[in-house]
Amino acid sequence: MNTELIYEQSKQATAIQFLRRFYLSNSPMTYHPKLLMPCALFLATKTENHYTPLSTFASQVPSTSEDVLAPEFLLTQGLRFTFDVRHPFRGLEGGFMEMIALADGKGKGLGMDDSIMFSIPPSGAASSGTLPRDAESTDDKKGNNTKRMTPSELKRRIIAAHTAAKDLLKTAALLTDAYFLYTPSQIWLSGVYAVDEPLVRAYLDAKFPTPLPSSSPSPSTSSSKPIAIPPPASSTQPQTHSQTSSTTMSNTTQEKKKGEDEARTKEKEEKELERRSELKMTIIATIHRLAKMQQDPQIAQIMHPTGEYLKELKRIDKKLYTCRNPERTDLVGLNQSLRNSGGGGGGDKKEEGAGGGGREGEGRGEQEGGDNGKKKNGNRSKGDDGDVFGGPLK
Repeated sequence: MNTELIYEQSKQATAIQFLRRFYLSNSPMTYHPKLLMPCALFLATKTENHYTPLSTFASQVPSTSEDVLAPEFLLTQGLRFTFDVRHPFRGLEGGFMEMIALADGKGKGLGMDDSIMFSIPPSGAASSGTLPRDAESTDDKKGNNTKRMTPSELKRRIIAAHTAAKDLLKTAALLTDAYFLYTPSQIWLSGVYAVDEPLVRAYLDAKFPTPLPSSSPSPSTSSSKPIAIPPPASSTQPQTHSQTSSTTMSNTTQEKKKGEDEARTKEKEEKELERRSELKMTIIATIHRLAKMQQDPQIAQIMHPTGEYLKELKRIDKKLYTCRNPERTDLVGLNQSLRNSGGGGGGDKKEEGAGGGGREGEGRGEQEGGDNGKKKNGNRSKGDDGDVFGGPLK
């Protein structure tokens, strides 16, 4: 394929995901991938709002316009007409901007603790391949002797991690089942985690700071002294014993209420800290598994094939060519037959739907309806006694 067709990453990624979705319910022996690749890329240019005229597109691929358009309806059926693909690239850019804001000291305005970001271990100590059982975070390592980075050093490290993660998401992530099993936010976080694990841990610690950010004091706790109720201004007589007892009981009640409010606030903060800790550990465990998926040796072999691997691919391709379904080799002819017959006729018998699992093309449905019409009508007339649901079962 011509290198001029290397569109921005979202178009390539969308075309790859279209093919992966299609072959969830279709066999390569029925529809060869090489017949669908140009169509998948052309469809991706339209769904990603990067439409290219068909004549221009066909001139840059080893196919004609008919070859590009012939499997389009077949492909869309296999996709269940679901063209939306959520990619992690936009989330990566948002996370990158947020990390840069932390490096600039703007974390307080975002509700995050940016001081953690400057005391993270070097990236060389990033990933050991195993996840610690307690998934300890950066703020738990109070006794380390990590040198504090300057804002410019932290920015350079964030930019380097962003560049490496983007390359990983454009290659390895597309070749795994990550899009089927994880969310875009988990995918982009795992990409950064794979290239700089301490940076992601520090970022999560800044997102979930401990202790909790100080909140504005409530009216019940804004003053440390009990509020005394003064006597009426018009009263000139000294306080009696009953008035003094009433004032003392009022102060005692307020102190008790204040203590209860403080206890409830402390309990609420402890539960919030526990919730944040569990959530952070869950996120780290999830992106750790996903990072290992992207670093699988088999994925690396696909990206950088060796001589033996290429030889094996050729053997499989030759076997696939021999085992192809002869009724599905000429997609252009099948498409032309559909157009000439207006969606019906004898030529449509070959055209089954791409969805698999009982999906059938319009032509085949009409033909089967015509072939079985007499039989169905005959059965219906036998039990036709005026009831729309037929006669009683015997």
